[in-house]
Amino acid sequence: TRTLDTIAVTEGIDEVDLLKIDLEGAAADALKGATALLKRTRYIVFEIHDVHNKEECPLASDLLKANQFQLIGTTGRHLWWKRTA
Repeated sequence: TRTLDTIAVTEGIDEVDLLKIDLEGAAADALKGATALLKRTRYIVFEIHDVHNKEECPLASDLLKANQFQLIGTTGRHLWWKRTA
């Protein structure tokens, strides 16, 4: 399994304006492998696939908050986050 951090290094990605994550409920897993990339990302949007899965959103949200992101809006099932620092 390749992490987002590994892909960013391999592909020479220095900064990310918008990172869209659509992984069928695995946003938190993807974010766990993006600790370095998150420091260079301005905006993130991810979709909540299962509104009944109470773990999906809180885990991803906690990871984003711990990395200085703030929820700035929602559209349907999409949560929009902006890096504050």
